[in-house]
Amino acid sequence: MADARHKRSYTKGSRQQMTPAWKQSVKDLLAQNEKDGKYPANQKELADAVAELLGKDVDKSAINRMFAASTSSYVDPICLILGLPPPMQATVSENGKRSETLHRIRNLDDADFELVERYIELLEQRRR
Repeated sequence: MADARHKRSYTKGSRQQMTPAWKQSVKDLLAQNEKDGKYPANQKELADAVAELLGKDVDKSAINRMFAASTSSYVDPICLILGLPPPMQATVSENGKRSETLHRIRNLDDADFELVERYIELLEQRRR
């Protein structure tokens, strides 16, 4: 069990999984920003922008450590700042009809969603 006297080395809150492709896209975008003279252009400036967005201090080395980790609580702020899609969405490609259907399912109210779930269960039972 961790010693309660020591502060955690990472922020509290929900942590999201990051794909290697997403982490590389963050690095590539920072490099492109540096070439174009845009902000943020490096990991230190990205940490400053995250701190400003969250309204609290962000350990500058936390951004560096993030690239070695598989999860981070900074995913959402980084996506907002850099205009990137969330990592798990960035790896999913859907054709137009499937994407439209999934969008419609996501926007159903609870009662209709339960009906869709039951229908899917029936389809899965027929396949067995």
